[in-house]
Amino acid sequence: MIERETISLPFEVDAALLVELGERLVARRSVALAELIKNAYDADANHVIVSFEEVTGSSGSIVVLDDGSGMTLDAMKRAWMRIATDDAKVRERSARFGRRRTGAKGVGRFACGRLASRLSLESISRVSGSLERVTAEFDWGDFKPGRDLSDVTTSVTRELLVDEQPIGTTLRLRQLTDTWTARDLAELQSELSDLMNFDEVGGYVRRSGYEADPGFEAEIIAPEFPRFEGAIGDPFMEAAWGVLRGSVTSRGEPRYELKILESEALLRHVPGDRLVPDLVGVTFTIRMMVYKGGRFRGTGYNLAEARALGRERGGVRIYLDGFQVFSYGSPGDDWLGLDQDRARRITTLDTLLEEQATGLARPMLMLPGNMQLFGAVSLSRDRNPGLMVSISRERLVQNDTYNQLKRFVRGGIDWMTVCYARERERTRTPRRIDTEEPRTSADAVRSVRETVERETAIPEDIRQIVATSLDDAESLLVQEAEAHVSELSMLRVLGSAGTTVMVFDHTLRAMAGQLDGIVASLESTADQVPPEHLDEFRQTLDDLRSWSSMATGQGSLVGLLLDPGARTRRRSLALRPLVESLSRGFSGYLSRFGISLENDVPPAVRTPPLHEAEVYAVLLNLVTNSFKAVREGTERRVRVNATTTPNRFTLEVSDTGVGITPESREDVFQPFFTTSQPDPVLGVGTGLGLKIVRDLARAWGGDAEFVDATDPWRTTIELVIPNRGRT
Repeated sequence: MIERETISLPFEVDAALLVELGERLVARRSVALAELIKNAYDADANHVIVSFEEVTGSSGSIVVLDDGSGMTLDAMKRAWMRIATDDAKVRERSARFGRRRTGAKGVGRFACGRLASRLSLESISRVSGSLERVTAEFDWGDFKPGRDLSDVTTSVTRELLVDEQPIGTTLRLRQLTDTWTARDLAELQSELSDLMNFDEVGGYVRRSGYEADPGFEAEIIAPEFPRFEGAIGDPFMEAAWGVLRGSVTSRGEPRYELKILESEALLRHVPGDRLVPDLVGVTFTIRMMVYKGGRFRGTGYNLAEARALGRERGGVRIYLDGFQVFSYGSPGDDWLGLDQDRARRITTLDTLLEEQATGLARPMLMLPGNMQLFGAVSLSRDRNPGLMVSISRERLVQNDTYNQLKRFVRGGIDWMTVCYARERERTRTPRRIDTEEPRTSADAVRSVRETVERETAIPEDIRQIVATSLDDAESLLVQEAEAHVSELSMLRVLGSAGTTVMVFDHTLRAMAGQLDGIVASLESTADQVPPEHLDEFRQTLDDLRSWSSMATGQGSLVGLLLDPGARTRRRSLALRPLVESLSRGFSGYLSRFGISLENDVPPAVRTPPLHEAEVYAVLLNLVTNSFKAVREGTERRVRVNATTTPNRFTLEVSDTGVGITPESREDVFQPFFTTSQPDPVLGVGTGLGLKIVRDLARAWGGDAEFVDATDPWRTTIELVIPNRGRT
């Protein structure tokens, strides 16, 4: 019997700990994907694509593909396969662009288990001039309770590649833990757009000793949810009242700059001796929204939609080294105390703002709420080491540096509030009523609201209540007006159906005559087909198939206009397939007259959120006009092209037809003005097609016009509309 014994015992780690770490540290699916996007950023990627494949069912998958530097087998051993590695601390900067690496705890990759049961990894990197590919399969089901972590192994394959291939990493998540819905994609797109501060990670930046950083972009591909596809971001901010920027000098002095967008006035403020020494280099940009009728015209949002977006995505977010620290600025988070002070109707003014507020009656009653502010505060772990992230990665440690941060940001917002009150006072003049100018019901409500605001005899709290009620009434009236505009757009679309019905009618009549001949031919060979008639019999069957195909194509033309979903639901549309459907529908016409319809629309180009029927009406009118223009020419070509940028969508239709004189470019947009000759299939032009095109373009906030064509084209019409992203 041993009375006393001393031995050394190592800690043993249960395999289930990894899955638990991933699920506890990364509770939301959007955060789990964010961790994988961070990995791409750390790998010096310019572009990362998150692709959703058949995710509405149990067999779906999610693929995260980046064009970064890839991962060698050595790097996989050192970083990927080592838990809580200090690799991010040892190598604080990325190798190529010198980016401050965002990984910290070495457990982000285990967030994959929050999304799917299996993970396939493929990474291609360049090593000493050669290409190396590393592949691995992870089954999170192997990490079961009761198994020692060291007993769970993963098979990894390394191979040298002979042929040149793109460098980067692909993560394929299979056997998803949850199916995805449109609501899930909407939440994901919103949270991912908030995740990355594009003011910080976008654009060319050169850090000493590294290559110039071209920026970082993330993109969603989701064929089952096309309206959510595209680059992450949303140019909603065009309707902002003002843009507030803050910065901290090397001496710790806060400085503010406010640009009032309507007047283009630029104001500056330095709040005296209010130093924030721990925030050197910290910056922020905040856009302030004012939700009033008419302010959002031309942005693609009505007032109700703008308010809803403010409730969902408004707030001042915090970004550390370019990535969001959850959940600052998220719905329900009031880290700056804005909504709290508004609810308590706090009117106390900072002593440093008293002079600027001279002559204003309680300006802090106009303090904006979180839903009115869209902002980003940019921090750096290098320059602001006092700002530390908690282990959950969702909050900052509330120390003295954090309190300085709140004081710095809130001080800028308070100053902006005083500036807004001053601007309202300056522009609050009686509305001149022009009896000859049409006034809407919303205008009348707005006029009453302005009268109430000017009436000083009414107590301030009562004025605020009445003003809010009038704002709501104005919003409802604007919505009703927009509904009438939408109905008018539908009438324009139905007017475009006349051309389609005419084509369909002609084709059916021609088909009927052709089918009579086919029937007669079949009858003559019904009993027995002699060898000498075999070719004719086959040709007859081919004709039957051809005409059947044409009937199907023509039916699809009408279907696009008459489908209820195409007329009532807005979504971002892949344009190339729509042009292809037109080509199929007019295949008989194009073949008969030897016309070439060239679809040069890039596969990746998508429209802003629009009604499919309206887009189709535009295409239908433009291409049929071109068909008529080229039908009698020697070269009969029609070309459709489109481009898109974050700010605008452009559609071009060109042809080699008779052309149009510069003097007539505007005349042809007038109703009932036509220059086309009668067409044996398309009929006589009504003179409404181009007016419909321009009316729709202007209803979308853009315009349509003829532009100078380049060889070999004789005529080009261009439609340009704002591109506010895909929602």
